[in-house]
Parts: sequence; structure tokens; C-alpha cells
Amino acid sequence: MVVKRFLIRGRERIHDVGARPRIYELANKNGVKVFARNIHGRNEIEVIADGKAEDVKAFHECVKTANIIAMGKGKRKNPQNTFEVGELETYKGKVDFTYFAGASTMEQVSKGTQYLKSIDKRMEELPKKIAEAIKESK
Repeated sequence: MVVKRFLIRGRERIHDVGARPRIYELANKNGVKVFARNIHGRNEIEVIADGKAEDVKAFHECVKTANIIAMGKGKRKNPQNTFEVGELETYKGKVDFTYFAGASTMEQVSKGTQYLKSIDKRMEELPKKIAEAIKESK
């Protein structure tokens, strides 16, 4: 088992475009655990992968050829945004992969977030509906 690291750099904004769920999906398909985090202030995502050497290398190649913003659900502001995937490096730090999130977990979180947003939207309309109901009852 090896732990490797690489960066994904975007020419433009890389956050909030669905890249991390896509990374988790590719990790699941390649049998590796990953920890992916946005590096704020820069258009980068750090990816730390744990698994068999050949699986980590296959995952890295997969990320290089995949359109990682394909899962952006319409948030893709500029279709010309390009990404550069850095080379694999040995990672010497410690990562707790106990909380490894699979693509299905990320999808569930995304659906939950969308559901909560829909509730928020309906709550905005509630005072108006209450006022109309009071008016009609008089």
C-alpha cells in the first residue's frame, strides 16, 4: 500500500463545480481511498490517494483524462476552463481515511443540500401565504 499526493490546478475557479464528488467517484472505480480538499485562495484541489501502487497510478491516470467538472450540474461558468493534473508525489503526512467519503456519500450530501435549499425557498413564501390565509378568513 502506498500513499501518494497530487494537485489539480484550474485556470479559473475550481471550487463549487462538482470536482470533488467526481474525484471520489473515480477513486471508487479504481479501488483507492482518497482525501480531496480545496486549497482556498488558489484554484487548486489537493488529492491524497491510498491504495495499491498500481491502483493509485491507474486512478491518477483516470483523473488526468476525465472531465472533472462534468458533474458540475450547470454550475460550469466557462466551458473553456482547463485543468492541469500534477504528478504523483510520495505523501509523508498522515491522513485518517476512516472518514473516506465515497461518491455515493457525496451524492447523498448533494441531494440533501438541494432538498434543504428547496425548503428554504418555500419558507421565504410562508409569511405571504399566512397573511393571505388570515385575510381570507376575515
